Amino acid sequence: MTNLYSLLSNEAGNLDFLTFGGVDIEITLKTYSSHYQKYTDWIAAGYAGEMQYLIKRQITREDPRKLFPESKSIFCVAEK
Repeated sequence: MTNLYSLLSNEAGNLDFLTFGGVDIEITLKTYSSHYQKYTDWIAAGYAGEMQYLIKRQITREDPRKLFPESKSIFCVAEK
């Protein structure tokens, strides 16, 4: 049986996304905390400029489960 990652990857490829991939949230968050601190420092320094969505959604960047509590993984795609 094909797993969900394979199905999503195939569909992303069929839709001509430039790149795509998935991660396990638990594993990722263990290594992400230092990156998140750099992100919050970057925001605090004012580098977000007019991109207010980066500030408004800052808490969900720390842990996506704050927005979707039952999430187990994240699958991202990049546009054509």
